[in-house]
Amino acid sequence: MSEYTDASVRYARTGTCAGIIKNGTFRPHTALALTMRADDFDNVIDLDAKDENVCRYLKGQTLLASDVKCDIAKGYVLICVNGYGLGFCKNDGSKLKNLYEKGWILR
Repeated sequence: MSEYTDASVRYARTGTCAGIIKNGTFRPHTALALTMRADDFDNVIDLDAKDENVCRYLKGQTLLASDVKCDIAKGYVLICVNGYGLGFCKNDGSKLKNLYEKGWILR
């Protein structure tokens, strides 16, 4: 059994950050959402790639539950585009607070 090693290969990150625990509360990380599909989570908003809410989400804006037009429960919601995870938001019943990572937001 030979082991292949190449010193020129560098890793930006190994593993996936699932989330953080702050003040005893778990908050999922965007990196976790990118590994998920719509079938992997119970509370999901699956948007079409041409939906204007996709751009609004990527710009870090708060979405309105009435604009999304789907029945979702309060709490964490997985935002998907054509079935693939994009990020998380937190639904308070009327607004979807954007949890997209600050450094990843489109300007």
